[in-house]
Amino acid sequence: MLLLKYGITTNQSYTGGIMELASKDLIHEHEAILFALKVLEEICNRIESGKEVPVQDITDLIDFIKLFADKCHHGKEENFLFPAM
Repeated sequence: MLLLKYGITTNQSYTGGIMELASKDLIHEHEAILFALKVLEEICNRIESGKEVPVQDITDLIDFIKLFADKCHHGKEENFLFPAM
């Protein structure tokens, strides 16, 4: 997993009712996206310092951002969260 490979960890757990769980699920997804951005920053730092980074790591990260963040997560916000507000 890229997060662990680049030294980024989290210890998050959630409990609560269905609405709280849904909100916390979106919050957890925000945290996952932020961690992906930390991985991206670390990859950039390594490249800038002359270290090699496997192209597959970059491809995997881009795929995650495109598929998870843009389609899955933003879709939940736009289709469910924002209309409920």
